[in-house]
Amino acid sequence: MGNNYLYPQIFIKLDSNDLKDKSILSLLERSFIIEDRNRISKYRLGEYENIENILSKKPDNIYFKVVYEPAFNLFLDLEEAKIIRDIVVHLPWRREYIKVERDTKVDLIEISGKNVHLFVHEGDKIEYNDKIAYILTGKLEVRTYRSPSSGLVIYITSLSERPVKYLLVVVDEFKTRKYKE
Repeated sequence: MGNNYLYPQIFIKLDSNDLKDKSILSLLERSFIIEDRNRISKYRLGEYENIENILSKKPDNIYFKVVYEPAFNLFLDLEEAKIIRDIVVHLPWRREYIKVERDTKVDLIEISGKNVHLFVHEGDKIEYNDKIAYILTGKLEVRTYRSPSSGLVIYITSLSERPVKYLLVVVDEFKTRKYKE
């Protein structure tokens, strides 16, 4: 029996200076998207294709796919709770792309415990006080975690394994742009 879960993908707008940074280059995957009016087109980097050549063609609307888990380090300012680079999140199970622009304020929700079971996924709308997780504490008590904010969940990552710690990034839905595949 195979795993049918379709993982979200994250694409980040990078400039030529970003592409000189080895720590950023190490997170790039071999595909990119181009935002064009009312649609998004997905491409794979050819074996001999040069990233700089791609950037020279359409630098304003190219987003590079990056490794999902550590991607928040490239697009999120944790102290100011805002997006620092334009991003596009691809939700393959919804056949949808969600774009969030730079300088957009976000709500950061951190959930931790001995064991955490999330009820939400990327692309879900949440309201204030919605149940979004169950937490098993160190004393083996089950607690319900309720959302401290409202909006659209655009990114979820695991920050640690023991204790289990998740970071959810929530943005006002009106500050996003959605594209269908």
